[in-house]
Amino acid sequence: MALLENKEKHILIIDDKIENLKVLSMMLHEQNFTVREAINGSIALKSIQKVKPDLILLDILLPDMNGYDLCKQLKSNIETKNIPVLFISVLDETKDKIKAFDAGGVDYLRKPFEEQEVIARINTHLKISELQKRLEQEIEANKKTEKYLYEEKKKAQKYLDIACVMLVALNSKGEIILINKKGCKIIGYKEEDILRKNWFETIIPKKIKEDMLNVFHKLMAGDVESFEYFENSILTKDNQERILQFHNTVIKNELGYITGILFSGEDITEQRIAQEEKNKIEEQLRQSQKIEAIGTLAGGIAHDFNNMLGVIIGNTSYALSRLNRDDELFEILSDVHESAKRSQKLTRQLLTFAKGGDPIKKTVNIKEFIKESVNFVTIGTKIICEFDFKDDLWTVEIDVDQLNQAISHLLLNASHAMSEGGIIQIRSENTIIENDRIIPLLPGRYVKISIQDHGLGISEQYLSKIFEPYFSTKQKNSGLGLATTYSIIKKHNGHITVDSKIGEGTIFCIYLPASKRADIKKSEKKEASQDKGHGKILIMDDEESILRMVSRMLNSLGYEPYFSHDGDETIKIYQESLESEKPFDLLILDLTIPGGKGGAETIKRLLDINPNVKAVVSSGYSNDPVMANFKNYGFCEVLPKPYTRNQLMDLLRKF
Repeated sequence: MALLENKEKHILIIDDKIENLKVLSMMLHEQNFTVREAINGSIALKSIQKVKPDLILLDILLPDMNGYDLCKQLKSNIETKNIPVLFISVLDETKDKIKAFDAGGVDYLRKPFEEQEVIARINTHLKISELQKRLEQEIEANKKTEKYLYEEKKKAQKYLDIACVMLVALNSKGEIILINKKGCKIIGYKEEDILRKNWFETIIPKKIKEDMLNVFHKLMAGDVESFEYFENSILTKDNQERILQFHNTVIKNELGYITGILFSGEDITEQRIAQEEKNKIEEQLRQSQKIEAIGTLAGGIAHDFNNMLGVIIGNTSYALSRLNRDDELFEILSDVHESAKRSQKLTRQLLTFAKGGDPIKKTVNIKEFIKESVNFVTIGTKIICEFDFKDDLWTVEIDVDQLNQAISHLLLNASHAMSEGGIIQIRSENTIIENDRIIPLLPGRYVKISIQDHGLGISEQYLSKIFEPYFSTKQKNSGLGLATTYSIIKKHNGHITVDSKIGEGTIFCIYLPASKRADIKKSEKKEASQDKGHGKILIMDDEESILRMVSRMLNSLGYEPYFSHDGDETIKIYQESLESEKPFDLLILDLTIPGGKGGAETIKRLLDINPNVKAVVSSGYSNDPVMANFKNYGFCEVLPKPYTRNQLMDLLRKF
């Protein structure tokens, strides 16, 4: 249509978004159309009463009435029923399109739209409208040909209504007798190369060809009614599989016999991919919610259990330091100590599920860390590990115990998959993630760790469940290993993926945020002094058994222990020590004191009294950001429970 002719065509745009009105108006003005605007249904109706437009662009979501109702109102009025209405909306589900056509719309455009597509569809429907007017004039002029013109109008309407989408007509043999440019573009053939070719032999994938032919033959025989909407896969000329959504109708001759089928199609492959990605992310969210729910319960249990383990591990480590290795009691206590440490590993798994189980991080070289973790797990096994670390790997900030636990679970999983032994390939590289819909991470720098085995593989039916708590395909397994790993990586603001094929093996990929701090500088380790320490240390804890245990440890290490049971008592004792000019050299404060001031409240008051106070926070459950970010709250160090005599000694030597 020439631009000069467009000047005579009036188009009404109805949309409550001013920016949409401006974009469409500018687009149409450039094509020399006369444009009017309305921001709601009421204004639109008044505008139509004054001057009837040649075509209407109608949004569905309007403030005073929806687009469907407005269209129905126009179609029920004899004065406006023939004005073509093109719906234009962000709504993209099939049900929305059906409602639009049921309301009387002639086409449906999806936001955001392409300018060329909008102009092409407008021109097409203006031509259709013009043809309709001419046909109606001819019908009025010649009543004898009324029936003929009516049938011709219906036939023309069928073809023209779908001129801007894929249009294909098949004869009774399934041969392509008509295809438009859009259709040729989708399937990748030139019109002259595809005409007269059998649709089912050329375009339909083998896996569904038999079913599609069966439906086609039933349609030709009139045994089933034509489907309003359906979806199926097609093969393009370059053998790519695409998903199309079809709208079809049978073609009948003047005697009413079915002679073929006419259908329009829209390529929805990208929509399906996007939907699958969305489903995957939603599944990951459900996975996260499951772990969070069990974590609430597990965290509480682990907290109490850790307090009991603290007494056992602390006292046995102290007792062992006082015994001769040849003593029979040394062997007995060693067994108790090792059993308690194994129980400690279980509580760490439970703590990982807890809502506030935040990692207590430090900056590490990931290459050295992975090698240490791997060597510890694979000693004495038939497994051989091959390493491939890229140069200049970024450092990461991790909780060493937690991530070691995660790596160990993945290695054990790989070794179980290769019971007769084999090679595990471990790789690490720097990677930058941008706006990625598949990996749900914020854009930025990450270190990627891959652990690949060549074992039995995991079947597809189990792949989406392996990170669920208590899910396992092995009878003797607890089902907590991979769920723990998933939770640890998530708490490090990272992500873990899995890919597996039966008979080929499994690969897990971990993404950890790169540290923003400067790289670790290598320095020589200072040997710990074997001399005993000295100084006054105040320990705050509500458990008498823990106070007695720590007292024995400190005495054996050369320190002078003092005790308090809550924050108020601690503050009082500390003030008295300052006044006596014999202040404490260090305070160890329990984070949680039932019914009293805990470590976080106490340190605030102590800092008011003495900004230079040295205090360590200690807890059996990292359910508070204080444990992960202790320096931000005024503490010098952190001491997770349970701890041994040697761990306490290592801490004290820092001061």
